[in-house]
Amino acid sequence: MVATVPTARAALRACVEPLLAYAFALAASVGLMLLVVAAIAADSDGGDSDPAEDIDIKAIGTLVGIPFQLAGMALGGSLRLGAGAFSVSLFAPPLLVTAVFVAAVFILSQRAERATPSASTPERVILAAAGASATAVAVAIATRLLAMRSDGASLHAASVGLFLGAFALAFGSAVAGRVAAQGSLWPRWLPPDGRRALHLVTQHVLAYVAVVVPVAAVWLLIESGPEAALFAVVWGPTVAFWAFGLGHVGAVTALGEQQFAWDLGWFLGVVLPLLAVVLTLASAIAWHLRRGDDRELLAMPASWASLPIAYGSAALVVCLLSTVGLSGGFYDLGGGFTVHTAYWLIAVLAFWGALVEVLSRFVAPALARVVPAMIAKRLAVGPAQLWSPDLIPAQRIPMSPPDRARATKALIGVGVLAGLALAGGIALSVVGATMYSPEAEAEDYLDALVDADAGAALDLAPVDDDEASSALLTDQVYGAADDRITGYEITDVEEFGDTVTVTVDLEGVEDGDDVELTLVEDGNRGLFFHGWKVDEGGLASELTVSVPEDSTAVEVNGVSVPVVGGEDVDFWALPGSYVVNPYGGSEWLEPVDAETVVPASSWGVYAEIDDPEPSAALKTFVDDEVARWVEGCMAATEADPADCPQEIYPYGDEQRNLTWTLDTLPTVSWDGFYGTFPAGLSSDVDGEATATYEYDESYGYGKPHWVEATEDTTFYLNVTVDLIDGEPQVTIDSY
Repeated sequence: MVATVPTARAALRACVEPLLAYAFALAASVGLMLLVVAAIAADSDGGDSDPAEDIDIKAIGTLVGIPFQLAGMALGGSLRLGAGAFSVSLFAPPLLVTAVFVAAVFILSQRAERATPSASTPERVILAAAGASATAVAVAIATRLLAMRSDGASLHAASVGLFLGAFALAFGSAVAGRVAAQGSLWPRWLPPDGRRALHLVTQHVLAYVAVVVPVAAVWLLIESGPEAALFAVVWGPTVAFWAFGLGHVGAVTALGEQQFAWDLGWFLGVVLPLLAVVLTLASAIAWHLRRGDDRELLAMPASWASLPIAYGSAALVVCLLSTVGLSGGFYDLGGGFTVHTAYWLIAVLAFWGALVEVLSRFVAPALARVVPAMIAKRLAVGPAQLWSPDLIPAQRIPMSPPDRARATKALIGVGVLAGLALAGGIALSVVGATMYSPEAEAEDYLDALVDADAGAALDLAPVDDDEASSALLTDQVYGAADDRITGYEITDVEEFGDTVTVTVDLEGVEDGDDVELTLVEDGNRGLFFHGWKVDEGGLASELTVSVPEDSTAVEVNGVSVPVVGGEDVDFWALPGSYVVNPYGGSEWLEPVDAETVVPASSWGVYAEIDDPEPSAALKTFVDDEVARWVEGCMAATEADPADCPQEIYPYGDEQRNLTWTLDTLPTVSWDGFYGTFPAGLSSDVDGEATATYEYDESYGYGKPHWVEATEDTTFYLNVTVDLIDGEPQVTIDSY
């Protein structure tokens, strides 16, 4: 047979069948998804709410993406959840969707081959490879673009495994379909007895799966409700393959431990092996009926090997199809485990094959006579073709010179397009590595800090407003800060899944060496490039200010920010030095300037706040209150007026016309003031007053004799200053 090469048009047409099969797989995924959604809805409490009020655009986007992720898992992809440095990956193919895809590719490729026969087997292989390549690319792109995203986390099944799995499934199914269209699907080197054996063991395994899946679904429906039952339908074949291994005295292994059927309770320990025994007897009868009484064949020693080899091969397939894996990672830490049928089932199932062979020779002849004729007739049906017919190559008409010229132009065009695609890929790679890389995003953020553009920095690295206030992340506040970032140098970039850590040395700030910035994936940019954003607020850290009870505002670098007094208030602040005045709303207190340094590597700092000084207004207010009170006392006409600081001990038994004159007003010292109220003060300069009066010098002997006298006195004050509803209240006591 002469090897031929398909035309470009034929290769392009060959892409239709696997892509259409992918559409069938998506339809199957939609059906499974709708079943699961219906089960969840049926299991919910319901309610009287209007469904229109519950529509969520994000939820709709998620529903659109789910079928693509299910189909991706079915074609060999691992469903990966990534959120920052954390990631978890699940490999659990929904084999029903896999079967739909494989069957669709096989049937469509078979029809295409019959409609337009290929000239040789190499041509069929090339056509299958072309369709498989296009399908693998399309599946990988669609699965990645329709990833489900929420709050920095992404969920998708796009991976190298998906690309390779989609290619392998599409390629193998397409080759099988095209070969089957031209003759027998069986390899020409496989003898008839081997074909019968593979056909029988395939029926044996599929019959076991076909019984277990609905039984498991009904059981879960009764035990756990419709939601669990429909999940069993989605991943039922995988569970059925586990059950197949357990029923045939195999085991399921996970984390180094092995589980046998009898470890799962008496019910499964009895039912699964019993089903295996029933199907083994049926297989023995079928094997006897399909071979017939060919004594020459039965006398050959090789006839004893067909079933053990076929059953051992089937065990390998069962172990592979029953594999489920779960892995995860956090920064440099990672691990995982797989669950699958233990691979020593290969030897065990080979023994079962030998048992079927023995039963078919010595027990099945007697059993076959009591089997109903209709069932016996069905059991006797084996492979349709035991011998492969000779392949008749399709005749090709040699190309004419014009056709050859057109083909040459087409090949040149394909080469040009391939070159342009390669150049475009290189250009996209360069642009992505320079303009849309995590390092470039980090540079944009650091440049904004160097330029004191706090607004741009906040856009590039959002903070959590529920954790602290972003009121200080403004150009006005940050621009007035000292010791800001004046330059930087990126020293290292490390990638951990969807997270990138950029290490940078900062200039102009405290603790600026080996500072780390964390960046996470943030959707796509320009369709082709991964987007990145600075995570965890970038270099912003918390600045905590203890606000006095009566304060209503905090001033930071001269900018007033409203606050609630009497509690600690947290602000996000960028690296630099800040002057914090927690008494920004008070006219009675003046802060003592003290800088608070917010370092580049810190979880948070408390604001440096010294004890405030009384404002000039407060001092004046207190002095005025003291003067008013003292003046009131100077109006007294007693030698020892009540609630007043001055007093004298006058001469004589009787006095008259007593007046007080203030010589020196006492002053109040603020040395004992520490910024809190009520504050106790005392006079540091004594008050002085003079009393002028007349007293009776006769002391009661004879006629009164009034004499004028003058006496000086010194007095002191205790002053209590308090703030009531933001207004000072002064209380004065004398010694």
